[in-house]
Amino acid sequence: MNRTYFKATVREITQSMGKFVSIVLIILLGSLLYVGIRGVGPDLNQSANHYFQQQQLSDVKVSSTMGLTNSDLTSIKHNKNVKQTAASHMVTLQKSRNQVVSVYSYQKQAKLDKLKLVSGKLPTKTNQIVLDAKAKENGYHIGDTYQLPKNTNLKRRTFKIVGFVN
Repeated sequence: MNRTYFKATVREITQSMGKFVSIVLIILLGSLLYVGIRGVGPDLNQSANHYFQQQQLSDVKVSSTMGLTNSDLTSIKHNKNVKQTAASHMVTLQKSRNQVVSVYSYQKQAKLDKLKLVSGKLPTKTNQIVLDAKAKENGYHIGDTYQLPKNTNLKRRTFKIVGFVN
């Protein structure tokens, strides 16, 4: 019985060699993909953790559309699970029909979410701004003037570009 089964299997494979090769290649590809993901995953996790610690990225961000009050900030600071806090402002503006700009406040003494300078320098005056590295690819240069759309929450709309960050 075993010999007959083996002969039938070999005959089936030889009659449909294309299907057999396709199935073997699909299984091989799936196995290689699984092994690759399992092998690379820990390295990617370690690289991400190293980058997060180096840039001192925050674990949690608390935001509000109406802003946080001083009592909100105090209660967050006094939470036993919170090691460090940093208050900042963020405004999202529509610059054109298909371009949205997010403006973040910058504090030189910030211990969390440090900026990684790509070129130029960090702002030292209120009329200076840094843009992300993608803006450099879109044609902005150091020394150019950057104009924001009108907004009631901003005191200034025109800034001098002094650097690019990640």
